[in-house]
Amino acid sequence: MFRSTLIAALLLIGFGAYAQTTSPGLGSWTVLNLRGKVKGNFYFTFETQARSDRFYNQFFYHEFKGGFGYNINKRFSVFIGSGKYDTYTKGGNFMRPVTANEVRVWQEATIKDNIGRLFLSTAFV
Repeated sequence: MFRSTLIAALLLIGFGAYAQTTSPGLGSWTVLNLRGKVKGNFYFTFETQARSDRFYNQFFYHEFKGGFGYNINKRFSVFIGSGKYDTYTKGGNFMRPVTANEVRVWQEATIKDNIGRLFLSTAFV
């Protein structure tokens, strides 16, 4: 009984939830992530994202980012990256004017751990 009530409550909560949107319907968040090994414990990563207010229409945001990292051992790694992030006026596909144009540089240290079948990754930026 408790389990059925909990599932029903979670489903009903989901129908009434709206997160930072003024347009009805589904949006999309498209991500392409590439990672490769350079030499030894060094690696590189590249990611691009595009976000839209409608399902693959009315794109308003894109980012390109990448960087290099080093795996110290199986649990610890360090990384430095840079990216370009652009936010456009809502209502069209990358409609001008650009409302935010950013370039970011960051570094992070990551600890990875397995607890049974659960994989945890904690990044310190």
